[in-house]
Amino acid sequence: MIQVLVATSTLAWGVNLPAHLVVIKGTEYYDAKTKRYVQLPVTDILQMIGRAGRPQFDDEAIAVVLVHQPKKNFYKKFLYHSFPVESCLHESIHDHINAEIAVKTLKSVPECVDYLTRTFLFRRLIKNPTYYQLENAEAGTINKYLKDLVRTTLWNLHDSKCIEFLDDKQNLFEPSFSGEIASYYYLHHTTMGLFHNSLLAENTYNDLLRVLCATKEYEELPVRHNEEKLNLLLAEQVPWPVDDLAMDEPSTKANLLFQAHFSRLQLPISDYVTDTQSVLDQAIRIIQAMIDFVVHHGWLNCVVKLIHLLQMVTQGRWLDDSTLLNVPGLTEEMILKFWDMHIESLPELMSLPPDEIRSVMLSCNGSDGAVSNQVVNETINTLKTRYPRIAMQLTASKFQAGLDEEFTLLVKARRFSGDPLRVYSPRWFKPKMEGWFIVVTLHGSNELLALKRIRISEQWKTTKITVKTPSSTSQIGKDSSNQNLSVCYDVYLMSDGYLGLDLINSLTLSIDPFSANLNNANVEADPISQIETVEDLLDIKNKFMSSSWREGLGAPPPSVSARDAPDDNQSLTSDMTFVDTTVTTRVNDQDDAITLAEQNEWD
Repeated sequence: MIQVLVATSTLAWGVNLPAHLVVIKGTEYYDAKTKRYVQLPVTDILQMIGRAGRPQFDDEAIAVVLVHQPKKNFYKKFLYHSFPVESCLHESIHDHINAEIAVKTLKSVPECVDYLTRTFLFRRLIKNPTYYQLENAEAGTINKYLKDLVRTTLWNLHDSKCIEFLDDKQNLFEPSFSGEIASYYYLHHTTMGLFHNSLLAENTYNDLLRVLCATKEYEELPVRHNEEKLNLLLAEQVPWPVDDLAMDEPSTKANLLFQAHFSRLQLPISDYVTDTQSVLDQAIRIIQAMIDFVVHHGWLNCVVKLIHLLQMVTQGRWLDDSTLLNVPGLTEEMILKFWDMHIESLPELMSLPPDEIRSVMLSCNGSDGAVSNQVVNETINTLKTRYPRIAMQLTASKFQAGLDEEFTLLVKARRFSGDPLRVYSPRWFKPKMEGWFIVVTLHGSNELLALKRIRISEQWKTTKITVKTPSSTSQIGKDSSNQNLSVCYDVYLMSDGYLGLDLINSLTLSIDPFSANLNNANVEADPISQIETVEDLLDIKNKFMSSSWREGLGAPPPSVSARDAPDDNQSLTSDMTFVDTTVTTRVNDQDDAITLAEQNEWD
C-alpha cells in the first residue's frame, strides 16, 4: 500500500486516489503562453483537496494549502463558503452559434438573440450583471449586451469563412462549407480560417504537418518550464527542420512530437509520452477535416498527401520507410534478404508462401539471438489474418457517354482478411476502426472528381459514385485498339490506417461528343448552335466523322503526375498496388463481377 505519494497537479486531477492528508505545496503554475507563473483556479484547488476524506475510506481528513500570505484570506473565503457558478458561454460562443447555424437552426440576428435568452448565460446576466461587466440588470442593458455579443460573434465567424451574409445589413446569413466542417468535427472557427489561408494545392507534406500543428486545438498543449531546451534537443534529431519556429510554442512542440512519432525516437521525459498521446488523439479528426476542406477545392495531390499523413500518424512511420518495417518479428537483416528476393513491399510479402517466409526468418538472427518458431508463427499469422487483403472491381452504368454528361461509377470491394473494427498498428495507443477512401480522378489530371469514405466487409459491396465526363474535347484520348474516342478514369482505394496497402484501378469509357453536342448547349467550339436545317446537321456529322477533324480533339492524357514525398522524389502511386485484373464496362458471368440485374438497373 502506498503511504506517501508526491505528484503533479495532473495526477491530482485525473486519478481517483483517496488520501487522508493532502498537501498543496503552492497555488501557482507556469503558463507557457504568458511565460510567467499564474494562480491556479479555485475550482482546481477544491478538486485536489477533494482527494482527502473520501467516503468509505475515512471519517475525517486533513488538507493543507501552502499559499502566499496576501492570498490567505481570499482562499479561506472560497474554501469555507459556497462558490458561485457562472456561465462561460460568452467565452466560447462562436462554436456554439456556428453549430446552430450549420444545422440551420439560426438564420438571422433576432433568432440568435432569442436563442441566447434560453441559456444559463441569460439567467446569470440577470442575477449577477457585474460579473459580465454590466452596470445593471435592466432589460435594455441586457438586450444591448446580447445584440453586441451576437454581432461580434457573427463578424468573427464571417472572417473565418464559416458563414456568409445574405443582405447588406448583415442580419441574414447561411452556413458555408467551412462552417459545416467545423461543426461536424468540433473544430474552433479560427482553425477554418487557418485552412483558408494556409492550405494550397501545391502544399508539401511538411507544409501540411505545419498547418495541422498550428490549429487552435493544439494551443492547449502544455509547454512546461524549461521544456524549450528539450524541444531544441529533439529538433536536432528529427528530419524536417523547425529552426524558424519558436521552441516554447505549442505548435512547435506538436510538430516535434509528430516527427518523433514517425521516426520512433526515444522521448526525453515521460511527460512527452503523455503529450504525444494527446497530440495523436486529436490528429485524426483534424486531418479528416483538412481532407474535406481540400476535397471541396478539388485538389487531388493535396488529398492524397493528407491521406498518407493519416496513415503515417496511425502507423508511426514515415511514408518513405519500408512497409516491411511494420511487420512484427522482422529485423533489418531479414528485410534485406527479402529485398534480394525482390520482395520490397507489404503486399508482396503477404503474397509470399508461408514456407518461404519461415525459411528466410530462420536463416537470420533476431534482436535477441536465434529466431524461435514462435516468433516466426506470430509473424506469419499477422500477415495472414491481421493485415487486410482487399479486392476491388470497377464498372460503369453505361457503355458510352457524351461530353459533360453524368454517369454512375460502380466500385465493388471486399476483404479476405483483417479486422474491419480495428486497425492493426502496434504504435497506436487505442482501438481505431478501419476506414477506406475511394478517390476518383481523370488519368493524368490533378483535379479530384469525387471522394467517398467506405467500410469494407467480407462480402462484396457496391458503392455508387456519380461522375461527370469532361466538358472539353481536349481531355479526351483515343482507344489504342480501335481509335475510338475515350476517357480514362483512375480510381484509388486508399486506407486511412495502413501504409502500402492502397490500390489503384482504371476504367475507360467511350465518348460520343456528337451526342453530347446535341444535348449540351455549352460544348467547346459549339457548331450545334448554328444548325438551322437538316443539311447543316449532316454537314456537321460529316466533319465529325472525318479523320482530320478528329485528330484535333487532343492527345491521350499523360501519365500520373509526380508528387513530393519526404525525400521529394516519389511518384504519386509509388506506394500503391496496381490491380492486375483487366477492368471493362461489359457484364460477364463471373461470380465476382457485377450482376446483370445491377447493370439493368442503370440501363
